[in-house]
Amino acid sequence: MEKKTRKNTKNNRRTKKTPKMKLVKTFQKEFERLKKDYLESQRDKKDFLKLEELSTQILLKMDSIEIDGNQELRTYRKSVIKSINSYIDNLL
Repeated sequence: MEKKTRKNTKNNRRTKKTPKMKLVKTFQKEFERLKKDYLESQRDKKDFLKLEELSTQILLKMDSIEIDGNQELRTYRKSVIKSINSYIDNLL
């Protein structure tokens, strides 16, 4: 008598790099480019407002990503959002 094995889809999502995880990483890289551009600029009010606005757009895009029960994705997305918010808050 053979036991039927079921794949645990929740565990499989954790081990794969999902398209959503790649999307969060893309947004993180986009923010890193924004930071670099800001640091290379004159850092006046106009540059800060540009950084703030584009960062907000990235945060809104990340907020629209559905987690679908993937705890690893949720944790990673949360940490990226916190780091963006922290960076902007420290510039104020």
